[in-house]
Amino acid sequence: MIKTITSYFDIRSKLTQFSVLIFLFSLTSLFQLFNQPRLFYSSAVSLVLIHIFILVYYLISKKYLHDKLLNLQNIIISTNIIYLIVHPMEFDGFNNLAFFDLFLAVFLGVICNRFLRYKGFPIFNPAALAVLLTFIFTSLLVQLDLRDMPIFISWWGANLLKISDIDSISNFVTALIVGSLFVYYSNGFKKFYYGFVFLISYFLLYFGFAIMDNQTINGTLLHFINVVLTFGIFFAFVMLSEPKTSPIGKEILVIYGFIAAFVYFLLDVFSKAGFTNFGFLDLGDNIAICTIILMNLIYFIQKYTKNVSKNKSYYIKQ
Repeated sequence: MIKTITSYFDIRSKLTQFSVLIFLFSLTSLFQLFNQPRLFYSSAVSLVLIHIFILVYYLISKKYLHDKLLNLQNIIISTNIIYLIVHPMEFDGFNNLAFFDLFLAVFLGVICNRFLRYKGFPIFNPAALAVLLTFIFTSLLVQLDLRDMPIFISWWGANLLKISDIDSISNFVTALIVGSLFVYYSNGFKKFYYGFVFLISYFLLYFGFAIMDNQTINGTLLHFINVVLTFGIFFAFVMLSEPKTSPIGKEILVIYGFIAAFVYFLLDVFSKAGFTNFGFLDLGDNIAICTIILMNLIYFIQKYTKNVSKNKSYYIKQ
C-alpha cells in the first residue's frame, strides 16, 4: 500500500511540493491548539482519520473504479483545505455529530471531484463546494430542529494572525514564510495575477466605499490588512486561484481577479443589508465560499460556450 502511494509522488513536481506544504500547514495550525489538550487531541485524531479515509478511497478508486483522472495530491490538498477552514470546535472528538460534519465535507469533496467534471477538469473547487453543500445540509437540519447550529466555517487554519504572535518573533517569521510560499506556488502554477488583482481590486473598492461612508483612512487600511492576514492570502492565492478551476493567461486572470473582487464586495454589501438570508439558509458569513463557487461557475460557462462555438464553426466548415 505504501509503495503504491509513494509511487505517485515526485518531489520535483510543484503539485507534490504544494500538497506537502498544505499538509505541513495543517500540522502547524493543529499545534496552535496544543494548549487546549482536549481540542488538540480530537483535532489530531480527526486529521489522521480523514487522511486514512482519502488514502483508502484513492486506492479503491484506482484499483476497482479505474478512475484515471483522480490525482492523490489533489485530494490531499482539498482535504487539508476543508480541515483548515472548518472551525476546530467541529472536530471535538466527544461530539460525534461534529465529526460527522467534517467527514461529510471530506466525502463530498472527493465525490464532487469525481463526478462534477468537464473535459476531465473539475467544474468547481472541490473543497469549496463540499463545505458549502455541508453548510446547506446542516442548515436544513437546524431548520428541522435536528441540531442546534450548522457547520461553522471560520477559516481558522488559514488565519496567519493565528499563527503569528506579536510576542514571538519565530511565530511571526513562520507566518510570513507560509504566506510567501502560498504566493510563490500560486506564481508557479501561473495564477499569481488572479489573487494579486483580487486583493488590489478589493482594496480599491472597499477604500472608495469607506471614503464615501466617511470612515477614517487609518481604520480602512487596518481593516484591509486584517482581511489579508486573517484569510485573504489563503483565499486569494490558494482557493480562488486553484489551478484547475481558474482561467489560464495573464490578461484573463487580471479580468477574473477584478470580477472576483467585485462579486465578493457586492456579496459583502448584500450580506450587511440582510439580502443573503434565505429563510433557513443564511449565507452572510460565507460570502468567500460563495464567491469561489460563482467564479468557478463563470469560468465553466466561458469554457462551455467557447467549446460550443468551436463545434459550431467546425460543422459549418464541414
